[in-house]
Amino acid sequence: MPCGATVATKSTMSPIALYAVPLPATAKHPRPRKVRCPLVCSQQAFWNDLPELLKTRHNHGRWVGYHGDLRVGIAGTETELVRAIHQHKISRGECYLAVIRPREIPRWETEGIEPLGP
Repeated sequence: MPCGATVATKSTMSPIALYAVPLPATAKHPRPRKVRCPLVCSQQAFWNDLPELLKTRHNHGRWVGYHGDLRVGIAGTETELVRAIHQHKISRGECYLAVIRPREIPRWETEGIEPLGP
């Protein structure tokens, strides 16, 4: 699924919330205009959304899944999230799953290292 897609469903039969939320780019983690790999797009969506997810204490330690730039679900365990994603005909290989917890920087950003010595 290309970035920017807006298709997802909400299940009222499952205790796990499944929904689609278009995610805006932030100044700290802007999205590139074209991303070929859906998983990279999903990772970027996660990093863009992480500060907002961390504002809700209930989310801490829970699992979140992204398909393209859409957040498709939040669940208490990885197993619950994968089951819910599969119920909506989304393959596990097409999603990026992560635990909601404070993190330093995205993998694709470089970390500044101060030189040793004078």
